[in-house]
Amino acid sequence: MTSVTNRVKSVPQPRGGYLSSKLFVKQQLDSKRELVDEPNMRGGSALGITVDYFSRFMLGENPRQAWQISLAGAEMIDQSETADKLLAQITGLNDQSLQAAYRLAGFDVVRRSGLAHFQNVMGPDFELSTADLTNLTILVERVMAFFDQFGKPIHSGMVFAGGYTNVISTGDADFMASETLWDLKVVKSNVLNKNNKLQILVYYLMGLHSIDEADYLQLDSIGFFNPRENAVYRCKISTIPDEVIDEVTTKVIGY
Repeated sequence: MTSVTNRVKSVPQPRGGYLSSKLFVKQQLDSKRELVDEPNMRGGSALGITVDYFSRFMLGENPRQAWQISLAGAEMIDQSETADKLLAQITGLNDQSLQAAYRLAGFDVVRRSGLAHFQNVMGPDFELSTADLTNLTILVERVMAFFDQFGKPIHSGMVFAGGYTNVISTGDADFMASETLWDLKVVKSNVLNKNNKLQILVYYLMGLHSIDEADYLQLDSIGFFNPRENAVYRCKISTIPDEVIDEVTTKVIGY
């Protein structure tokens, strides 16, 4: 099985990527609090997963639903008991909950990439410092403020039933609001790298080919929110050249 993320990493792209960065309009949001020691801030996939799933939880999603991929990863390696105990500790935006959520996010890699990439989530590598916990709190708060400003999501963790192909067989998007398909990227480096841009375009096009086509037909834009820099990047779908849509649809996704 090939995921969306693995496909976009492997497919050749034109210089600068299929989607020009010039199509994305950046909007810098106001920050109530600044991150602690930002240049040396903890990064990695577990950070992004924690912010993503915790934000879904804070938006009202059932915890078991929000962390479903992490729980599935734990089940694959017979650690469901540990995962369930961690899930039970997630009660709100506080240090205990964030620490448990960060450990729980460590199981995600088993489901997405396999056991070879798994690290002991109860070990010291998953122990968060005071600064880490403060930064996680700020990142989640920024996501909440972002959705207050740009509209609460109507869907999260979307999959593409009926839209997968012989080329791409797995993948799930982050958030859909009434007008925009949003991808949450908690990164220090450039959000608008060619893989990120292609990834969200693929999500949109697969959505159009899925059983949820009607939801995607109503969208006006695709975009990113990076809470680490507290910035929004949005691209109007109408500005994407038809030839780009056609080539990604056929050569990248395989329709």
